[in-house]
Amino acid sequence: MENMIVWWENDGTGNLSAHTVDAAFNAANSVAAADLNGDTYIDIVGTARNDSAVAWYENDGDETFTKHLISTSITWSNSVSVADIDGDADIDIISLASFDGDILWWENDGTGVFTQHTLINPTQFYSARDAFAIDLDKDGDMDIVGVSSYENSVTWWENNGSEIFTAHNIDTAFTTANAVYAADLDGDTEIDIIASGYQSNAIAWWKNDGSENFTRYSVVTGFSGAEDVFALNLDGDSDIDIVGCANSGDEVSWFENDGNGVFTKHAVATGFDGAIGVFAADIDNDGNPDILGAAITDDDIAWWKISD
Repeated sequence: MENMIVWWENDGTGNLSAHTVDAAFNAANSVAAADLNGDTYIDIVGTARNDSAVAWYENDGDETFTKHLISTSITWSNSVSVADIDGDADIDIISLASFDGDILWWENDGTGVFTQHTLINPTQFYSARDAFAIDLDKDGDMDIVGVSSYENSVTWWENNGSEIFTAHNIDTAFTTANAVYAADLDGDTEIDIIASGYQSNAIAWWKNDGSENFTRYSVVTGFSGAEDVFALNLDGDSDIDIVGCANSGDEVSWFENDGNGVFTKHAVATGFDGAIGVFAADIDNDGNPDILGAAITDDDIAWWKISD
């Protein structure tokens, strides 16, 4: 295990050069990037499972980073994401204490000093795997969506506008729910939910009826060890497609949306051993989104160019 956080500098054409941010962050397993202290430079936040830690790395503007520990008591942290949770125009942090069944968020005072807050599902959220913030009910404040593999649960927490959160179950029978994302998949302007189920070997989506009542639909089954999901318009047809990876199946695929939330699978890569993460962005500055993936068995991070 390398215990590293690294960033790769893009020369503008997709040629990437590695720069080490931290070489001693024990079992580093998740990162996100945002300007955390309001100085206009992009900082990095990460979690380290064996260190039980969440830390952020302050960018001095020349990509030299100073580490600031936020917490060293996060039992088996699984993911980290960033958003302005309390609507004060600075970026807060969301992470998980998986063994404790907690989803945590840290309130930023605007200078990179953080205060911890805890969300607890009334039925507990043991083995929490993934969480992020989005205004799901479109009332102007940030809600939180999360998944628990032990609880087989997809859940959202409604923000009352004062950062008091109420849990609502989306699904309590999605076996080993592993990763979650949200986007309008059927073009009705409502935010729908996407999740992967590791042992169910499936990706599914939940249609939002506009009142945050959700109905499950299948994206794919037989996707062995469904690990991670992401969504954006990949083919330029104005609807949102899905990208996913399968850890046991060693594959990265994208799922073409017909505009109504019916999906067709297209393989991006097979033999990508231990595929564990996916993302999409325009890497080579050609106007088309490209696909990125990480493979834990291959020890690889790769990207696939979309040329058309």
